[in-house]
Amino acid sequence: MFAAGKISEEAMKLGKNLQVIGVPKTVDNDIFGLDHTPGYASAARYVAQATLDVA
Repeated sequence: MFAAGKISEEAMKLGKNLQVIGVPKTVDNDIFGLDHTPGYASAARYVAQATLDVA
């Protein structure tokens, strides 16, 4: 997520309209502000549905 943030900041500095999406590489309760995270299957289903909803 740190790298995604840095890429987004640099794009803004250069005046580029770049959308950066960060996807956590783990789902093991290491994301600040969450008291629990879903299992892999639930996370994969959620990401797939969210992707379909955007299109």
